[in-house]
Amino acid sequence: MVTDQLSLYKKIYKASSPPINFFIPYYFLKPTPYYIIAHMIIRSQSDLQNIIKGGQITKKVLNKALSVIKPGITTMQIEDTVVNELKANNAQASFKGVNAGEGPYPYSCCVSVNHQLVHTLPSDAVVIKSGDLVTVDLGVKYKGLHTDTAYTVEVETKKQEYFLSVGKKALKQAVKTAVAGVKIGDISAIFQKIVEDAGFNVSIDLVGHGIGHKLHEPPQVPCFGQKGRGETLQENMLVAFEIMYMQGEPYLALGDDGFSFDTKDKSLSAQFENTILVQKNKEPLIIIWLSFNLPPSHLELQAMPRGRHDLWSHKPNFLNSKYYSYYLQKT
Repeated sequence: MVTDQLSLYKKIYKASSPPINFFIPYYFLKPTPYYIIAHMIIRSQSDLQNIIKGGQITKKVLNKALSVIKPGITTMQIEDTVVNELKANNAQASFKGVNAGEGPYPYSCCVSVNHQLVHTLPSDAVVIKSGDLVTVDLGVKYKGLHTDTAYTVEVETKKQEYFLSVGKKALKQAVKTAVAGVKIGDISAIFQKIVEDAGFNVSIDLVGHGIGHKLHEPPQVPCFGQKGRGETLQENMLVAFEIMYMQGEPYLALGDDGFSFDTKDKSLSAQFENTILVQKNKEPLIIIWLSFNLPPSHLELQAMPRGRHDLWSHKPNFLNSKYYSYYLQKT
């Protein structure tokens, strides 16, 4: 999800401002209209049963899509697999028809490869190769309720195993922390710390989001933030947490298809997303049960391999940047 505050910031910032794709999460601005918008709260047993069933279907569709990824297939063939699996489970695609990019999104899923971070259109012209990083992002609408998920895999090789394990670790830790009463900034800070400590960058343009009767609802959940800041997670709130990150600079460019957001420097990127139901005094109900399969050596983040710190010595630290100082002045 792209923050809807971006157009506002383009008007605020002048020639000496940060890049136009930089955004400030809504909860750092005052006043904010989001406090008067209702969040999706599961209030009935029937809604709970339907969202759990929808999550089971979403997992099945995603796993089927991931299972067909191999060298030689096109990203459109992955789309075809998603369409067929949705039909087999009497469910609808959440993404199809959503206003994004250059118009309504025309497909059931997004299939992004390597430097394509999110929202990439499936294509007959894009053929998967060994060593590619492939992200499948999809949503399922079942009996009026949406679920949303994304997962990145490396095709055949294991050269990017550490890079992918970082995102899995960040999402896993964020989900574990998400109990009623926790602030959105607490979740965002977990994403940022784990990813930046590993030598990579989180996206500063894209956010997770509330979900429910609509695909995108409040609250927004950025990939960076401060502990103790932002809205408070409520019991039975339905939220899609997603970590989006890259090996290079955190700036994006619109792709040739008019929908895709690509890393501006063409560095590799990844995305992991899960839909959760926030609980009181216990870990959330994970609506889409994903197996992260972390390699044993990466169950706990370890020091970067020798040489990586030198490779990423140019990496900006957002917390120490002028952009961070700028939005703190607005609170």
